[in-house]
Amino acid sequence: MSELAGGEIVFATAEGLSVEQLAEVWTLGYTGYFVPITFSAERMQQHITNHDIDLRASWAAFADGVPVALCLLGQRGDRGWIGGVGVAPDYRRRGVARALMQRVHQGARERGLTEIMLEVLVQNVQAKTLYEQLGYQVTRRLLILEAPADLGIPAPELDVRPVIPAEALAHYAAFHLVANPWQRAPETLRRLPSSVSAFIAFVGGVPTAYVIAWVGDTALSIHDLGCAPGQSAALRDLVVSLHAQQQRPARLVNLGADDPAWEVLASLGYREIMAQWEMRLRL
Repeated sequence: MSELAGGEIVFATAEGLSVEQLAEVWTLGYTGYFVPITFSAERMQQHITNHDIDLRASWAAFADGVPVALCLLGQRGDRGWIGGVGVAPDYRRRGVARALMQRVHQGARERGLTEIMLEVLVQNVQAKTLYEQLGYQVTRRLLILEAPADLGIPAPELDVRPVIPAEALAHYAAFHLVANPWQRAPETLRRLPSSVSAFIAFVGGVPTAYVIAWVGDTALSIHDLGCAPGQSAALRDLVVSLHAQQQRPARLVNLGADDPAWEVLASLGYREIMAQWEMRLRL
């Protein structure tokens, strides 16, 4: 237990909460956030599974036995990731988020983790300040991008073959000189549902670029893209071909500003609509 401003808050690991409770406190914790965030139990379970969230290493805060805040931790080897920090409106500005994260950090050290990553929206200055006070440092800017359905560019002649995501991901290491953030890492991408499509561009019979995307009724949601070194033109042609074929606006979340794919997409008219800071804590 801990005495914080305004009354007693009890802290415990999140493993005792049901998926329904986790989804409820998550949604409550993000009330009034910069972008709407609501989680159903199904979506929470996907978040836990896809991002390797360990509820034994995650913490929750309780008031009168009711969960009012949550800090989730994902773990892959000796690396960790903060999979969300949310505090119910009535319990904000009382040090709850700080206390939760300190408990998560302590547990991570005891588990032998060497670093923890997180992302925070650029406009969320208050949260970024807290993370900096806890020792996090900015590593890069992550971009959230959108593009119209029609790029205004004729479809090129290109050998494009539809494949399952696993076939595309076999080229992940070769096509990514810059690593993806946690939410788009290979561990996450390998768990994409079967409804997700993948496309590989071949030049001279050799695979040179790929795009993995969910083709929805009204939009193209790009999960990952990349190309072999020196093959940015093939990636550009592949993206143009997909737009010409699918005729849907596109969206891509958390592309590193240091990723070579950003220059390719910017040349096609993709624009940044929002951004996050990727931050790291060395343990």
